[in-house]
Amino acid sequence: MLGLLRKAASVVGMPRDDDNGKARMNYTGWMLGRLWLLPIICWTAGLLGCGKTTSDTDNGGEPGTSAPAGNPIIAGDAHTCALTSSGVWCWGDNEYGQLGINSNNDSYVPVAVQGLPRSVQAVAAGTYHTCALSNGRVWCWGDNASGALGNGSKTNSLVPVQVQGLPKNVTAIAAGGFHTCAVADRGVWCWGANYCGQLGDNSTTYRLNPVSVHGLSAGAQAITAGEAHTCALVDDGVQCWGWYGLDQPGQGPDPRAMHLLPTAIDGLSTGVQALVAGSSHTCAVVNGGAQCWGWNDVGQLGDGLTTGSFVPVPVQGLSAGVEAISAAWDFTCALVNGGVQCWGYAREIGGNETSSAGTVPVPTPVVGLESGVTAISSAGEHTCVVLNGGIACWGANDDGELGDNSTTRTFAPVPVQGITL
Repeated sequence: MLGLLRKAASVVGMPRDDDNGKARMNYTGWMLGRLWLLPIICWTAGLLGCGKTTSDTDNGGEPGTSAPAGNPIIAGDAHTCALTSSGVWCWGDNEYGQLGINSNNDSYVPVAVQGLPRSVQAVAAGTYHTCALSNGRVWCWGDNASGALGNGSKTNSLVPVQVQGLPKNVTAIAAGGFHTCAVADRGVWCWGANYCGQLGDNSTTYRLNPVSVHGLSAGAQAITAGEAHTCALVDDGVQCWGWYGLDQPGQGPDPRAMHLLPTAIDGLSTGVQALVAGSSHTCAVVNGGAQCWGWNDVGQLGDGLTTGSFVPVPVQGLSAGVEAISAAWDFTCALVNGGVQCWGYAREIGGNETSSAGTVPVPTPVVGLESGVTAISSAGEHTCVVLNGGIACWGANDDGELGDNSTTRTFAPVPVQGITL
């Protein structure tokens, strides 16, 4: 990560070109910025690729975030989008057409997505694809090698295409690493990559069109997607499926954190107000406080430790006042009483120009964002907020994902240029 040599510590190596999930090339190596040094190349099949000990690619296929209706800012791995009064605007990495501008040229400032209906209620951003919810229907664009666009093909699209096979009254969407999910008729539907069971259909078969998540035909309220797992807020709590990052040393995924079907998360039967998935960890706002579970190698759970947890643990110091929460590859941020606090990998949490590598396992206020923030979104190595009616971002900027017309990484928030909410 920009001059820091780090060992790969996330999931599936090359899930995009999967041959229907039967075989994939996985990598174990070291990362220097976005350059991979790969001493080992091996083939895996089925679930063998679903483990932190064997693979990664460009942050492991970092998920983005899904914005509930009304949230105007959505971060993907290395691109960002905003839902404004004049439509959907995106900026940053566009290698696979994830900006939706009918080209694959990166943009360092916001550009309008082409071909969407006038009325858009929500946007979701994955690693290299983006989706929008418009009047009960879903449109997606960008990378489609794993079927994440849901239109029955594996062909990328530079402009939005309508997802085929969904009910017509979708109410929520989420984009994961290389898969996408939606809530419709209070049930959950997913499509795309399925190497760890993240589609919830009791298989690891990739799907080019939506399939119904088993056991969740009713009662779903909200959805969130990580790199290789998915979670839903349902009437009686939280259900998750796929693999959320914990493994047995040298043995691959721990079965307690690997599920092909929805499984209830202990301790979250009531009081859940919001839910967000990072790459391999998940967090929830519960009765005004924050709780997280999953992978915790750099303190992204915020409990003061670096030990993973199969069950939700309280985030230190955030027992009340949490208004929203966002999770990325190896850090987490929360909107607390109008201010922002972050924890996890120190280089990503922001706040000053001297941030360096290291672990910050408890919430730390972001300097300059003590008040006035109304929305937040994190993904990849950057975070964006809505502040005083505008958008400000910080973190990695290799592809222009901060929207400040540069590719300079910043540790303090900078205004996004040329956009009005």
